[in-house]
Amino acid sequence: MVCSSLVLLLAAFFVQGNSQLTSSPQNERIYVGDGENDLNIILKCEVRETGNNDLSIDALTWNTFASQRGAHSKESSHTDGVSTITKTLKISSFNASKDSGIYKCSYKTHSAQYELIGLKVTKHEEEYDFDNKTIKSQTLKCDVKGIGTRHNGEKVEVEDIKWFQNDVPIADLKETNRFLIDENRPGELTIDDVTRKDANQYYARYTFKGSDQDTYNCSVALKAAPIVLDFDKSKNLIQDEKMVLQCKVLGFPKAAVTWEKDNKEIVVDDKDTDTDTVLSTLDGYKNAKLTIKSVDYDDAGTYACTASEATFNSSDTKEVVVRVKDKLAALWPFLGIVGEVIVLCFIIFIYEKRRNKQAQQAENEAQEADYAEKKGSGVRNRRNMK
Repeated sequence: MVCSSLVLLLAAFFVQGNSQLTSSPQNERIYVGDGENDLNIILKCEVRETGNNDLSIDALTWNTFASQRGAHSKESSHTDGVSTITKTLKISSFNASKDSGIYKCSYKTHSAQYELIGLKVTKHEEEYDFDNKTIKSQTLKCDVKGIGTRHNGEKVEVEDIKWFQNDVPIADLKETNRFLIDENRPGELTIDDVTRKDANQYYARYTFKGSDQDTYNCSVALKAAPIVLDFDKSKNLIQDEKMVLQCKVLGFPKAAVTWEKDNKEIVVDDKDTDTDTVLSTLDGYKNAKLTIKSVDYDDAGTYACTASEATFNSSDTKEVVVRVKDKLAALWPFLGIVGEVIVLCFIIFIYEKRRNKQAQQAENEAQEADYAEKKGSGVRNRRNMK
């Protein structure tokens, strides 16, 4: 995409004897919006020659027109019998009236030729207002027209326009029926039932008559201030357990995400492989995922995720309270229950033993009384017989 950087590094090779010319880009035509000043067009020619220690950097040349444009740099080196010379042309802002034209790189009898073609680009971006509930739809606009003709006299004519959200075709999005493109105005994209989730980078890919490489991506954005989605207010963990906290953010341009613990920012050294704390990317947001591989008591506290965006001078924060319990914490209630059962069983055992002993003693006393009564009855009977 031609937005912040256009680095064209495709290779075309030309070989002459033991010499090799590598140039980029391979495609001959590059389309650029008039007045774009946030890009870098890089045209590069490199020659490698084997067995020639006296390869002159002046043997590689750009045409006079190219030498008057942009910033030039050159390099030369000789390693293991291979000499290399490189000349690079960079254009960081584009003026169609001055920078459009043919750029030719030559070495001996071989050359590579590129044409920069200026376009008139009209854009319209939108900003989503969370508090304005009356907004039901918003329209993005990218109108692109050719300025003048190509060097061979051909007009720059549009052949096709396709819309994308980032690099995903609109037709492949969920709820694609909310994204409307009018056949009479293909350079406009209307989003119905618009929400903050729709805030993102969009672009219309213009294809011009010529070849499938004759394209230009016109970028526009649906902007929105950042918001951090709600997550659990508290989290209970056991010692040595893994902790994962996710900070899910909506809004565009993408906000910068930071984490704090007890009002102190969490800073992680990416080069420190021994640390238990890891900050990683989530849904395209750097540092939005916080992982502690093995929590300890010191990791308990209040964690806050903050998303900040300079364009809106706005930020949003959500907090979660993390508690860390002893890994044997669940064992103590179990041991208490087991202890209570043992004591209860012991009491029951003692009670039953004493009750059995008392019952046995009562039974013995009853038997003795019965025996004594029978014996006394026998003595009386014998006396009566006399």
